[in-house]
Amino acid sequence: GDQNDVVVEVASLPVDDEIPLSYDACSRHPRSFHFHPCHDHTVVYVQALDGGESLSEPFEGDRDAMYTRPLDATTMTLASPTKFAGLEWRYSDLDFCESGLGIIEEYRWKDRMERKWILETDGAKRLLWQRSWEDRYTAPGEPLTRRGARGRYFIVQPSPTSIYLQGSGASALGDRPFLDRLDFGE
Repeated sequence: GDQNDVVVEVASLPVDDEIPLSYDACSRHPRSFHFHPCHDHTVVYVQALDGGESLSEPFEGDRDAMYTRPLDATTMTLASPTKFAGLEWRYSDLDFCESGLGIIEEYRWKDRMERKWILETDGAKRLLWQRSWEDRYTAPGEPLTRRGARGRYFIVQPSPTSIYLQGSGASALGDRPFLDRLDFGE
């Protein structure tokens, strides 16, 4: 690399050899690190608020929380973590639209349930759906993505209040692949 390359330590995590064996258990340390695709120099990550143990009570209603840590480009230091969104179940995935709107997914293993939420830019959530991930016949599909700014993938958003969903379209007669437009406007 270049002599002027600067490395900023985002996290130093210990060996994760104490993850509980129960369903929905996860690391008690920060996890799922990535850069926010819509904000320069901002790290996004998730941490279990219940210590990673699904048998523990959620902390103030949240089992997992998503945090952001912007990097100050002049001092090359990370700001203190700011809680961006809380989840009652376990974090599964997060994708963004180029507008900054996100779709965040959480799951609960014991009954195979999933929730997808619209995540506003201020961290407010609106439920898109809650369903069993084992029910393929009623699966609404997954957000369609395409490569956008800086080579990152974003959810395709044909209007400010809609996204495209794609799916295999499972049915008793076989798969019927589909592309659907979901309008989530109020």
